[in-house]
Amino acid sequence: MTGDQTIETADGPMRLYEATPAGAARGGVVAIQEAFGVNPHIEDVTRRLAAAGYHAVAPDLFHRGGPGGVADYGDFETVIKLFGTVAGDDAIVVDVNAALDYLRRAGFADT
Repeated sequence: MTGDQTIETADGPMRLYEATPAGAARGGVVAIQEAFGVNPHIEDVTRRLAAAGYHAVAPDLFHRGGPGGVADYGDFETVIKLFGTVAGDDAIVVDVNAALDYLRRAGFADT
């Protein structure tokens, strides 16, 4: 199963791309986007993690700029704008922690 979820963070709602394995998951994993956002490649990486048996999620670290935080490869003008929506390292930690909390609520423990 794959699809988008919307989860709450301390800085507002965030898109989370999710992929789950066909059977029981071996664990949960957070896939971190590249500079181009949660684009088709990162969604594919997330699906491949699920195919390997993991419940995988990819948080949209550009969510503070609104929906559609994706740039084409080579479009560095858009990349710079998207990076401007990230409110520093602490904001990334907030987003990754929200993704980890989502996996914890799905039954996965930290290891």
